[in-house]
Amino acid sequence: MNMNYSIKSLFTSTTITSLLFLCACDSSTEPYTLPDLSSNQRIVLEGSNTFALDLLKTVIQEENQNVLISPYSAAVALGMTANGAINETQQQILNTIGTNNLSIETSNESQQSLANLLKDADPSIDFLQANSIWSNDQYTINPSFHTTVQHYFDAEAKALDFSDGEKAKREINRWVENKTNDKIKDLIKDVTTDHVMFLVNAIYFKADWTTEFDKDATYMGTFYKEDGSTSSTKMLTADNYPFYVSHKEGMMYYQLPYGNEQYRLSILMPTDGKSLQELAEMLTKEDLEYLNNNVTMQSQTLHLPLFEIEYEKQLNKVLSKLGMPLPFSQDAAEFDQLVLGNHQLFISEVIQKTYMKVDEVGTEAAAATAVEIWTLSATEPTTAINRPFLFFISEQHTGAILFEGMLQDPSL
Repeated sequence: MNMNYSIKSLFTSTTITSLLFLCACDSSTEPYTLPDLSSNQRIVLEGSNTFALDLLKTVIQEENQNVLISPYSAAVALGMTANGAINETQQQILNTIGTNNLSIETSNESQQSLANLLKDADPSIDFLQANSIWSNDQYTINPSFHTTVQHYFDAEAKALDFSDGEKAKREINRWVENKTNDKIKDLIKDVTTDHVMFLVNAIYFKADWTTEFDKDATYMGTFYKEDGSTSSTKMLTADNYPFYVSHKEGMMYYQLPYGNEQYRLSILMPTDGKSLQELAEMLTKEDLEYLNNNVTMQSQTLHLPLFEIEYEKQLNKVLSKLGMPLPFSQDAAEFDQLVLGNHQLFISEVIQKTYMKVDEVGTEAAAATAVEIWTLSATEPTTAINRPFLFFISEQHTGAILFEGMLQDPSL
């Protein structure tokens, strides 16, 4: 497994990670009126949020450190890939990302409309989502597949000489860096003549807090870890800070809004001594819906860790556990719609890299997912988030979770 992880800098006492992306728009633009969600959009959202929680649970079972993943980026990359698959291979991909109740055509339409909704949710938020296909020039992309992903995913396609692996790798990685404001680097590690195609999704998100923190108030504080030890970390703080609070048995939930409050950083902490792994394991989509629907505004002194995370994870094993082992099978996968000709294609790797920074001004986050196709060949009330927590970045109208993770130690 190829997994690399690092955290820079400081945390505060609260971490987040479910992000959406919006294109940069003129702040003078009139507020966008969000349309009602269609029944198919609701199916996609319910399925994608189930996928998000299942993905989080499965990933953190393997980790005892900070985690940052983008279920949204993974679902989009796999959604593109599903259009090149047939039969049970396609069905397993759709089942895993939560669109199994829809045809591939309806799934594409709903993912497209959801992307547009997210893009328009808050004109003050910087958002970028981009998709691309990089093919070995020894193969011909199936015109039908090309047309479909170009139409529904706005994916650009380019054929490269994979015999010059270093040059091809540099070009793909430059594209990813450009689309993520240089936050995601070296996503692709190797390009060989055994590779047939790379399907890549990149997302970038930058948002200011609705109420910013005073940089002069940031201080060195204590973060209490699950093993009983502590770490020293920079903490954001503010008096009378407006944020949202909700709770459920065994859980405490905080939301810090960005911009016009459509996007929020949500922090979930156990209150009954459970570990974050145990909390994640018991957490359901219905729990999150309840917590989101029952928040109340409070103004208190707030302490939050300042932090910067970089994370990388190969998702092959995780996705197989979640219900799609067949696409990774060298003998049984069916990707007959990707390229012309008779080739035994399979997914060799699904790799994701993520980045997130939380500071006094707001949050910057980015993610990129690549699907690699191979062939054979005080007295006032105070809230201190100063112990481990799960976190999400999501959009309120759709409920879509874009980033999620686990903060065990902000000082790493």
